[in-house]
Amino acid sequence: MRPVTSDDFVVIDRWLSLWDHPPIHPDLYPPTGLIEDGFGAGWILCTDSKLCLMENFVTNREVDRTQRRDACIRIAVALEKIAKERGYKFMGAYTAVSSVKEAVEQIGYKLANMSWLLGRELT
Repeated sequence: MRPVTSDDFVVIDRWLSLWDHPPIHPDLYPPTGLIEDGFGAGWILCTDSKLCLMENFVTNREVDRTQRRDACIRIAVALEKIAKERGYKFMGAYTAVSSVKEAVEQIGYKLANMSWLLGRELT
């Protein structure tokens, strides 16, 4: 496992396409992300409070589901370590993907609430 670099977005875009998702512009990813080559990637969204969020998990659909889940767990644990080192006290996990939800539940995350995420481009 290693930090995501700009060179990784070609692979990440391919993984997204395997799930029928459009590419995400690199500027929309937080600066801190980890990739497990061949398996998946995830990011930590840092705030100016004691809360941070894991987000934008993407996995290689060509890999077995169990291997993808295990990679998500390893990435989540590593992102937690980064968050603790930076002084965060609470970490949430934002996802619309059931396998990512299941992976983080296996390491102790619980459903915090149900809400809508709305957004728009700022021009």
